[in-house]
Amino acid sequence: MNIKGLFNDLMGESKTAEGSGSNFNMKGAAIGGIGALLLSSKKARKVAGATAKIGGAALLGGLAYSAVTNWQKSKRRAHVAHSGNEDIGEYESADLKLKQKSDYTDRVMNDESFQLLLIRAMIAAAKADGHLDRTEQRRIFSVIDGMQTDTDYKEMIIELVQENLTIEEVASQAVGIEEKSEVYLMSCFAIDENQRTCRDYLQRLQRRLGLPEPLAAQLRAQSRNPQWEAA
Repeated sequence: MNIKGLFNDLMGESKTAEGSGSNFNMKGAAIGGIGALLLSSKKARKVAGATAKIGGAALLGGLAYSAVTNWQKSKRRAHVAHSGNEDIGEYESADLKLKQKSDYTDRVMNDESFQLLLIRAMIAAAKADGHLDRTEQRRIFSVIDGMQTDTDYKEMIIELVQENLTIEEVASQAVGIEEKSEVYLMSCFAIDENQRTCRDYLQRLQRRLGLPEPLAAQLRAQSRNPQWEAA
């Protein structure tokens, strides 16, 4: 499976990784259109505009980093307010240890197994949203069939779209606050929060991932209005 090439295409990268075997001129537009269908229509344009400038992996990592660090800082402020000690020193809490932004981008840029998880999470959320129903899937398969690319690549996309992945399966594959935040954020991109079923899906995913509500709220806000800190 050429997961890295597919992830780049679905996330709207302006070009794919060298040696990936993916030809953007021949199929990039078609794949990009499928990626837009997997995202909530209200969010797709914002995501596409940002990924065109900085790339999908950098966008996802930057937004997750910003959400988590904002949450961490709020926890630190709450601790200071509660303890009255402005120097928290060796305060022992794994979720308060500030990470580098590279921790949020390296795996999504270079680890194909994690990229596959993100693609699967996006598709699962799109199905929960309802905008990737059977009719839409048939339309996607028709587009894929007409793409000028190798058969294995087509079959990989069809297999992923047809897959019925449960929340438990999505959540169980994410390890650590960075991965869990990115999986949740990717799912938020594919969800219309105005729909009750979609909000329920995100709540169940949040519980399975073990994300605290203040952090999940930060991630949902990032999916609605993407903003990230400078490197």
